[in-house]
Amino acid sequence: RLSLESCRGCGGGLKQSAAAPWAGRLSALRLSGFHIETVDPSTGEIAISGSDLAAFERLEELSLARSGASDAVAAALASAPWAAHLRRLSLSGGAPQLLAALAGTPLPALRALALEGPNKAAAEALAGALWLGSLDALELCGGLAPEAEAALRARGAFVQLEAEGRLSVRLGYGGDGGDE
Repeated sequence: RLSLESCRGCGGGLKQSAAAPWAGRLSALRLSGFHIETVDPSTGEIAISGSDLAAFERLEELSLARSGASDAVAAALASAPWAAHLRRLSLSGGAPQLLAALAGTPLPALRALALEGPNKAAAEALAGALWLGSLDALELCGGLAPEAEAALRARGAFVQLEAEGRLSVRLGYGGDGGDE
């Protein structure tokens, strides 16, 4: 398990972790405040690339909190070698581009998803996800805007999750992938 919080100039440590001999054995990764192939406004640098994240071959848990990601990175993450055995995913900020990329990706092992306040675009992507009905737990932190809720309720899989008690909606955010 590796948990990293970004700071000015900390991107090198994340790149070193991705290149470490143990990176391929890591099962849980929590990144907070990293800009993935997007420019970090505080440093003007790219903290980590999509190919750096692909080095973590056995990831089963991934948390991206307050982390920027471009559309290209979203596609790279969706096709990463570990995507097929990802069991738990936690995203803050709704991450509509990442959800859109993952929605059409088979994620047979995904059982838990935590999202912070998904906007309408993220909710639409989630509603169309191939794997939505297979989740054991869907946690929507920060509540749902009415348009996001309407997009989700338009799909039977979301309604089924709610009916079966596999849905949790909380007003505060707690889906950062930390120990619970």
